[in-house]
Amino acid sequence: MAKQDVVADNLQKAFVCPKCRCKDAQVRRLFVNSAGFLNFMPVIFYSVTCTLCGYTEFYDELAYKKQTEQAAEKIRAVQEI
Repeated sequence: MAKQDVVADNLQKAFVCPKCRCKDAQVRRLFVNSAGFLNFMPVIFYSVTCTLCGYTEFYDELAYKKQTEQAAEKIRAVQEI
């Protein structure tokens, strides 16, 4: 994992394998190039793999960050009430 990778840390802490219920996971950051119109846009994914059975989930970095930002906004809105 990269130094100070908050997304990877959060994914690892929250992981519970749906297959065997193990809570230990290995997180990897994957860079994928996707060809857009006249440019190459890197897409970043995270793979979260159960260390016991090998079950793996993939998360898109931008979608994950957007989801966590929206959740934080909802929490702030509730706290203001």
